This record gives sequence, structure tokens and C-alpha cells, in this order.
Amino acid sequence: MRAGDLVPFDGDLYPIDLSLRLGLGLEKCRVRGAIDLDHALERHEIRLRECRSIAEIRAEADQRRIGILESEFDRQHRWYRSTVFIVVVTAVTTVAALIGASYLLDVALGQRGR
Repeated sequence: MRAGDLVPFDGDLYPIDLSLRLGLGLEKCRVRGAIDLDHALERHEIRLRECRSIAEIRAEADQRRIGILESEFDRQHRWYRSTVFIVVVTAVTTVAALIGASYLLDVALGQRGR
């Protein structure tokens, strides 16, 4: 053969045994990639379920804590809503207002009378 002569070509760039090895290697990589991806997805799904369960448990515990604090607050400050407390405060305020008004009236009349 000399430069410029046509070389016979049967369409195969590699020998058949090498082509088969490369094809099998590629298929092995695809299968291994799919297995690794499935495994990673399963691991992450498990971790996600764990995190979700922990978050739900914490939320429930927080709701219970809020309920306890609300009941404590209601128990400690229940007297504010008591009818007796409201009547006593109203009576004391009214008496104090009457005494103050009476004093101011006496002062005002006492100043005029002089």
C-alpha cells in the first residue's frame, strides 16, 4: 500500500472481542449506576421519613406544652374574670370617685364661701 491508496474497511473500528468487552463494560456501568441511584434514593427516603416523624413528635410535644402553659395561665389569672372581683373593683372605684368628687366640691365651695 502506498499513500493515497484506499484501505479496505468492513465498518468495525475495533475488533469484535474488544467491542463486546466495551459494550459489556458500558452495560455494567449503567446497571451499577441504576443500583447505586436506587440505593441512594431509598436511603434518603428513610432519612426523610425519620426527619418527618421527629418533626411531628416535636410539634405534638410543643402543642402539649402550649396547652399546659395556657391552662397554668388560666388557673393563675382566673380571679381577673371572677364576678366577685369585678363587683369589688367597681364598688371601690365608685366609692373612690365619690370621695374625690366630694372633696373637690368641698374645696370649691369652701373657696367661694371665704
